[in-house]
Parts: sequence; structure tokens; C-alpha cells
Amino acid sequence: MGKKFNRFLLFFAVAIALVGVPYAASIALGQQDKPASKSDQYPTFFKVYSKDGRESLTATCTPIESHPIVDQVTCKFTHVRFQFPSSDKTTIPLSVEEALADPSLAEEVKKNPKKFEQELRMALEKVKQDFCSPSSKERIAIETKIRAPEVGPKRKSYFQQLIAACADKDPMVFFQPMVDLQRRTCDLWVDQFTLDFKKAREGQWLYRQETPGLLSKVLKVYELTGDGLLWTISETRVPTEGAEEKPAQTVWSWKNVTEYELPCEFISHCVQPP
Repeated sequence: MGKKFNRFLLFFAVAIALVGVPYAASIALGQQDKPASKSDQYPTFFKVYSKDGRESLTATCTPIESHPIVDQVTCKFTHVRFQFPSSDKTTIPLSVEEALADPSLAEEVKKNPKKFEQELRMALEKVKQDFCSPSSKERIAIETKIRAPEVGPKRKSYFQQLIAACADKDPMVFFQPMVDLQRRTCDLWVDQFTLDFKKAREGQWLYRQETPGLLSKVLKVYELTGDGLLWTISETRVPTEGAEEKPAQTVWSWKNVTEYELPCEFISHCVQPP
């Protein structure tokens, strides 16, 4: 019960950190009962992180064919990443300068900046009046949410700023809290994908994209290295003719930090379409 038990505890502690207590217990006990030989090992479940902890990949893998020696596996990935807010992030331009910085508006603004500014102010004023009307459904909904116990103090403060801005004649004052909120909000992106890996050698599995992306014109190569629960995966992007980006590599590993300090006050949930 000395060294053998200590090794079991160490493995169990690592498993808890990666997958949680219930799953870790089954894996750890399985390790005790059925020690797999090196030649039999293949990835089954793992969780890896980007260098800064902003992204994670969680994968479950199963053999493509039922053979005593597994040399191909299908891995289903869930990719989670945080997108930072930027100081100039806005979907509502409040000035000609901000509109000029938006590629979708720049050409229109350049044609007649004064006309654009007048039309912008009129449009913002119309939205403000519609919201601030005492009978406005949107205003009534927000006034109700202010009193809701599940709404946090920062969100309540934001709602209160909107209501208070109704008394100001300048429509820009009404929209400024919305812009500030956007610049304090991180996007949480979640997408899923599947890769079929072939075994290159012990502890190394490869996936090579056969044809480049239709729009990106980039080939992707994934390399998976490790064993047990402790894996590292790299994505290498190889531009082909006509591609606009340069070669790049991204690495996710179990060794990287698992926590990330967000530079924002709110999180917006986003889902990447398949």
C-alpha cells in the first residue's frame, strides 16, 4: 500500500482536475484493474487549454473499427473560447468619426458627412422617443426587470441609466450606456467539430485535411500527442494558392492554465453554427 497506492492517488488527483470526481473515479479504478500496454493505448477522453487559458477543447474519442489494436479514432470536440471586448467596439455609431471607422458605413459618410450626421441624429432621436414613451413595451419591460431579484446590481444600474437618459434632450446620452455595455462585454463562443485521427506511432495521432477550405483556402493539420488523460493537440494552418493568411500554429495542452481572468464585466453567450 506504499508506492503503488501513492501512484493511484496521484493519478486520481490529476483525473479530478481534468474531468471531475465521478468520471475520475471510474477511470482511476479502471487503471488499477486493467493496466493497458503502450501499444493498446489510444485517446478516449481529454481536456486541453490554450496557453493563456482563454480557450479549451474537450474531446471524447472512440475507435473507428473494432480491432484488438486501435490505429484510428474519431474524436468529437467541444471548443469554448472567450472573445475580448475592444475599446472601440460598437454596433451603434454615435458620431461621424465612429461611423467612418465602420467599413460598412465609411463610403456613405464620406459622400456627405453633414447629411449623415443629421440623419443619424434623427434616427437615434426616433428610437429614443419610442423607448421613452410611458406606454412603451420595452420601457415597461426594463422597469419590471429592475425590480427582479435575479437581475444583478450592474445590470440594474445599466437599466436605470437608460430610464434616466430619457429626460435628457440629447439622444447620444441615451445611447451611450448601450455602447459602454458593449465595450464591457465578452463573447463566449461554443462550437463543435469532429476529426478522424490515424495513429502515426506510440503517443502520436494525426489528422490531415485533404482539401482546403472553400473560402479560406487553408489546409489544416492536427497532431495529438500524449497518453491516458494527458494530451496536447496542435492545429497547423497551411495556406494554399490564393489564401490571404500566413502559416500559423495553435497549441492546446493539459499543461496550460485552466483558469482565465476575464477583462470584462458581462458575458454574452454565442453559438457557432455547424
